[in-house]
Amino acid sequence: MAFVRAKIIGGKKYFYYVQDYKIKGRTRQKVIKYLGKVVPKSEDIKKLKKEYSEKKIQQIIRADLKFTPKLITKEQLAKAESLRQAFFKNIKSMGPATKRQFIRRFRTAYTYHSCAIEGNTLSQVEVNLVVNEYRSVEGKSLYEIDEVKNHHNAIEFMVNEKRDISEEFIKKLHGKVTAGLGRYRGNPDIAPHELYDPNFVEGDYRIDQRYIRGAAFVPPSADKVVKEMKGLVDFYTKNKYILHPLELASVFHYRFERIHPFSDGNGRVGRLLMNFILDMADFPMIDISVKNRVKYIKALSQKNSKQLIPFLISELKNYLNGLFR
Repeated sequence: MAFVRAKIIGGKKYFYYVQDYKIKGRTRQKVIKYLGKVVPKSEDIKKLKKEYSEKKIQQIIRADLKFTPKLITKEQLAKAESLRQAFFKNIKSMGPATKRQFIRRFRTAYTYHSCAIEGNTLSQVEVNLVVNEYRSVEGKSLYEIDEVKNHHNAIEFMVNEKRDISEEFIKKLHGKVTAGLGRYRGNPDIAPHELYDPNFVEGDYRIDQRYIRGAAFVPPSADKVVKEMKGLVDFYTKNKYILHPLELASVFHYRFERIHPFSDGNGRVGRLLMNFILDMADFPMIDISVKNRVKYIKALSQKNSKQLIPFLISELKNYLNGLFR
């Protein structure tokens, strides 16, 4: 958390709003804002805390850092940065109304693709009717309709989160994604056979062993999930100022899906967390197209996240080409 620090220079006292952060175990300090020669009042400090969110502070710190590539190549790093610059150049050129429409379109398409990847059968047009026009659609189950509503609400929750990633945040995000779905999954009289799940849990880790159809690996047993998730969050905290945001998000997403910490919704939550990391680092969110589901699953099935990085770069490139052409 940022705080006020006084420095004596030439016998005079100056005040700064600063933030401590760690890189490879060494604590460093970043000046967020110069405050002047007068001791800040409590109301001034409250304003500073409101003005400088965790996200904004991280972006200030990252602006001067040189990242250490591990799995990402220099060529991929250059491409990722080129796409990031192109994205924000176009965003800055938008007027307020156009930007609002862009955000609406992205969240609708993202909800469609992320849910469709997991088997939801609503079309993108139907998703738009449900989440933006608050209409129902004929021939679709209430479960699928609630699923897309939940995902759209989860995006809103995610982008408004002021704090950094924690296990508490991850569980809350899962709670948003699965809100109310337990009444379908846990009731054999309501749930279709393939959805019935007496061990379905909303907003907390799974309580039983889970398997991923077609995967060459088995997620850890339920009693190991807490330890694995703590290790994942620790990995993020230790590397958020070391790895490039795209590599950091890729590794996090890959490891999260391997842990498979929840009884359901792991794919949707994992992609939301990936985009939370990217957005926190001032990098464009990535909407993985359902058309490329096979390539996506293949990238996640490798021995590490190295193949996921070029896949995500390709998805971002395709998205931007379609968006700004």
